Amino acid sequence: MNGIHALDDLRDRCRVDDITGCWTWAGATTQSGSPSMWIPALDRVGSLGTLLSILTTGERPRKGACWMPMCGNRLCTRPHPEHRALGTPSALQKLNRPTLPPLHRARVARARLRWSKHYSPELADEIRNGTETLRSISDRIGLNPTMVSRIRRGLAWVDLSPFAALR
Repeated sequence: MNGIHALDDLRDRCRVDDITGCWTWAGATTQSGSPSMWIPALDRVGSLGTLLSILTTGERPRKGACWMPMCGNRLCTRPHPEHRALGTPSALQKLNRPTLPPLHRARVARARLRWSKHYSPELADEIRNGTETLRSISDRIGLNPTMVSRIRRGLAWVDLSPFAALR
């Protein structure tokens, strides 16, 4: 075949799902699983996003733009707002970000409550302004001496929390 010149050529190379309306790509894919195809307008192999931009607008996509799979099917090539929409890489990451199951989210929330007594601004002020030794403070409040030392050196309390990465 000599490449894809029109949307009909693209649809002909896909499996059309009558129920969802997706045009599922049946050709080659990249290592990440995205459709890969020959683009005659560029005279090279390119991505689905580049091809869709050329076929729908007549020009290459602007820098920082990508075609997001709104229907959830990464191999869907249909340029319809319900299936593919132009967006940014950060919006694509949010779309692809896995969500935690409800039970796991509840466990994380319960652990945050359990640790909140150890991680309070009042306790941080007490550690920073106190004259006790690191060992005596750590024994009294149940924190590791290294953690107490970091707090005393002025590191932000929120950065030391084991749940800081989850925020």
